[in-house]
Amino acid sequence: MIVGLVFSLILTWIISIIQPTSWYGNSTLAIFLFILPCLIGFIIFQSIFDLLHLCILRKSSQNSNE
Repeated sequence: MIVGLVFSLILTWIISIIQPTSWYGNSTLAIFLFILPCLIGFIIFQSIFDLLHLCILRKSSQNSNE
């Protein structure tokens, strides 16, 4: 998550140097638009990982009971 935040800040800074008038001068909008996909991806990845972890724990507990 921190890597996504740092990456989006660096990308926003590069874009502001290349095209200083983009985003209508609002760097907060640019930062938000770059951070949002990173956050959504992180949340989705974390939920999928949690589901897989629960499935593995259930299967291992069933195997140990047999």
